[in-house]
Amino acid sequence: MFSILSYRDVVSWSALITGYAEDGQAIIALELFEKMLLHGVVSDRAMFLSILKVCGNSGFVSSVMVVHDHIIRSSFSSDIIMGNALVNVYAKLGVFYEACKIFSQMMVKDSVSYSSLIAGYTMHGHEHIALELFGQMQHEVIEPNKIAFSCALNACGNFKDIGRGLLVHNGLLESGLDMDMDLGIAVMHMYLKCGSLEEACHAFNHLPHQNQVSWSVMLAGYVQLDHGLLALLLFERMGMQSMKPNRMVLSCALKACASVGAVVQGQWIHDRILRDSLENDIVIGSGLVDMYGKCGSFKEASKLFDELPLKDTVAWGAMISGFSQMGNLSLVRKCLQTMEKQGLRPDSSTYSCILSAFSLTGQVDEGSIQFMSMFEDNMIIPTAAHFNSMAHLLGCSGQLHKAQELLACMPMIPDIISQTSLLASCISYGNMHMAGQSFEQVINQDPNIAAGYVLMSNAYAGLHRENYL
Repeated sequence: MFSILSYRDVVSWSALITGYAEDGQAIIALELFEKMLLHGVVSDRAMFLSILKVCGNSGFVSSVMVVHDHIIRSSFSSDIIMGNALVNVYAKLGVFYEACKIFSQMMVKDSVSYSSLIAGYTMHGHEHIALELFGQMQHEVIEPNKIAFSCALNACGNFKDIGRGLLVHNGLLESGLDMDMDLGIAVMHMYLKCGSLEEACHAFNHLPHQNQVSWSVMLAGYVQLDHGLLALLLFERMGMQSMKPNRMVLSCALKACASVGAVVQGQWIHDRILRDSLENDIVIGSGLVDMYGKCGSFKEASKLFDELPLKDTVAWGAMISGFSQMGNLSLVRKCLQTMEKQGLRPDSSTYSCILSAFSLTGQVDEGSIQFMSMFEDNMIIPTAAHFNSMAHLLGCSGQLHKAQELLACMPMIPDIISQTSLLASCISYGNMHMAGQSFEQVINQDPNIAAGYVLMSNAYAGLHRENYL
């Protein structure tokens, strides 16, 4: 139809380009836009806005710059809507120099101007700048919109800044904005990331309605905060409301079962998965392997693992965890080798299982290699659990000074578990001087912990018996 038109104006070009853009054919849409300009057709505002959206969705920075150049030469360069669109697309693509340049040159800024920049910084992991802009926006008495509030809540959650999060939430309540599902879930996410379960539950119960996303977010939050039993109660509550769980909800429920060893509930969920024909889903399948493995049903876990059409890091991690608990290092090594052949790398959780296996069997050299590989080869920052496993491995093998040095260089304060483990190792190897140092560290962290006093009491009682004999 377009090809037979004798006169093609911006409206006909726009209809054709928009059609290709909405069909996901960004390259053709951009080629047609350039062809339109070559034919001497002057773009209108709607066309510029449409083509900028295409560029943003497709990630073509060079095309954005070409379109931007045409906008500068048009009559729309000082238009606030056009300025907002340019800020939005540059920020979305991470070209913050251009986004900030346009933003600073805008004579008038509104909530869309700020939220476009805030969303871009949040998307690219610069939450601290996003929060600064949010504060600047409020300082200039520009009411934040839903996007700005959502991004600010996300940033507070990632920083675990409950104080700032409460202020943003209160500001949202006072703003008069409609608390829709997206904002309600953003509030829930923030409180869950900050560890405030009570506030998250309050936000969950006051959502306009419940959907699969809200249930899965709440379930995942319970699991992450080590409240597996509460997660299972919530899952039962969902069933009582006759809401069919989707794959994400089922995945969270399996994690809850795994965290508390609830194999009976896990089997019931497994039956539900089979009825819904979801067993070949990679997330669900891996979750089942993980659940059975952590509940001690390793035979069932192995069977399901072998039946998986695709095996991801979670599934391999579950098998490594099971073999670790059995002390079967040869199978742990075999799993690692097979993972590498398939182009998969262990994640943080899998490394915890690997280090635990080497710790249980006293394989210091191999454990040290894996500990170093975690960061150097896979860029995984060791957590307190990784340091604890490594310190335990060094301590149990008698390398007390190395264990002490490792705890001293941790990027976080060593916890009670690591200090008590080192104390036990020092006593076991008869190094009472180092035992005394470790005991001081233990009681400095928690003067009321019984384990430290019991260990030292037994150690001195043993020395007294030896001296007596």
